[in-house]
Amino acid sequence: MDGFYKRSELKKQGVLLDTSFLIHLTKNTSKLHHKANATAKYLSENGFDLYVSTIAIAEFCVGGKFGDLIAKNYKFCFVDFKLHHAEKAANFIKKGFVAKKEGDLSVTRSIIPNDTKMFAQADCDASIKYFLSSDTESKKIYDVIKPNFQFVDIGLEFEISTIFTK
Repeated sequence: MDGFYKRSELKKQGVLLDTSFLIHLTKNTSKLHHKANATAKYLSENGFDLYVSTIAIAEFCVGGKFGDLIAKNYKFCFVDFKLHHAEKAANFIKKGFVAKKEGDLSVTRSIIPNDTKMFAQADCDASIKYFLSSDTESKKIYDVIKPNFQFVDIGLEFEISTIFTK
């Protein structure tokens, strides 16, 4: 399918894009549209693979169209949610519940949603080094569970070339 990599074509260094990033990438009226496009372009041109969870696709398609992603002319790699992701997500969810119960985590939504599942997908794949988002609630959960990748909030100021290194 055009617009998507086969696993054999991957470059071994990747970035998982969450739903908020996909929305900013495709929505021209978003205040972060330019930054999302500039980031995706930089990553594509500098040898990073752009991973998209099927969980994020499902969330994205609530308000957007799958074809809008293909129209961006970036190549993406699907990440399906599998059993080992579910086991890792369960561990992350337990950590989140404990932290919330002990007062170490204050979030306005449940800990179980898709953020934790996508964190598990990224954590289970050694080639995924970064997670791109603009979701501050998701970052709070990330800070508690401490997975093995870097969370990059595109809503914050940063120099793209200094964050994404090989």
